Amino acid sequence: MEMEKIVVPVCGHNFAVWRRAGQDACVVFIHGTGFHGRLWDSVIEHLPGYDCIAIDMRGHGASDKPEPPYEWTDFGLDVKAILHALDITADIGVGHSMGGHSLALASALAPHRFKSLLLIDPIIFKEEFYGAPKTEPHEILKRRNNWVSKEKMFDSFKGRKPFATWQSQALRDYCEYGLVADGTGEGYILACPPDVEASIYNHAVASSANIYSELKKVEVPVHILRPSVLGDPKKPNLVQPELLKYFANGRETLMPEQTHFIPMEVPEKVAELIRTTVTEQENK
Repeated sequence: MEMEKIVVPVCGHNFAVWRRAGQDACVVFIHGTGFHGRLWDSVIEHLPGYDCIAIDMRGHGASDKPEPPYEWTDFGLDVKAILHALDITADIGVGHSMGGHSLALASALAPHRFKSLLLIDPIIFKEEFYGAPKTEPHEILKRRNNWVSKEKMFDSFKGRKPFATWQSQALRDYCEYGLVADGTGEGYILACPPDVEASIYNHAVASSANIYSELKKVEVPVHILRPSVLGDPKKPNLVQPELLKYFANGRETLMPEQTHFIPMEVPEKVAELIRTTVTEQENK
C-alpha cells in the first residue's frame, strides 16, 4: 500500500508522518509503545477513500529518537503540534494502548483538532497508581536488538506470544518497519531502541502521566474498545476499568475474544467501527 512519508519538524524533533490521501473522512492513527505508524496499514486497507494519517511517535519508527527519559505527556504534546503544523482536523482519532493516552491528552489540549476518538485498550491507569516513575531496569532491556533480516524476525515471531494471534500481514508490517539498518550494512536493529521502550514503560505510572484533570475537557464523542475490563486475573488490574465515566460523551465496547492487540488481530473490525463512527457523525 502506497503511503507518503512526510517529515514534520516540531517540538525540537523530526517526526515521520505517513499519509494515504483520500477524499473522504480524515482519520489520524497513533500507535502504542514499541510499535510504529505503519502497523496501521492493515486497518487502512479496509478504509478505501479515507484520508489516513499515521504518526511515528518520538523514539519509534522513522522519527527522531532522543535520549531517555520519555515522559508520557510529551507524546500528547507531539500529536497536538504535528496536527497544528499540518493544519489537520481529524474526523476521528484512533489510538491504541499508549496511543490512546496520547490522543485523549491531545484532544483535551486541542479540542478543535478532533471530531471523535476511538481509544483501543488505552493505557490510563487508576489514579492512585500514579506517583514516582519506576527506577529499576525494565526487562525489555533484554530484548533482542540484532537481526540478520526482516524475514528472520518474522519467522522468529510468528506463532509466539503475543504475536500468535496477529494477522500475518500485521506481523509482516511490524517487522518491515520496526527494524532499521544497523549502520554496518550487514544487519538491522529495532526502530524503537530497548532503552527508549524501557523508559516509556517506567514512566507510565509517573505523576506526569496522570491526565485525569485533562480528560474532563474532552467533549467529543469517545468510543473505548477493550478486550475486557477484568484484565489478567494473575496480575493486579492497574488500568482504570471505569474510564468511561471520566468522559463527558463516551461509550464502551468489549471484545473478550481478543487480546490487548485488537488492531493487529481484527483490523477489519476496527475499520468497520471507524466507518460506523464517521457515518453516525454525518447523519447527525
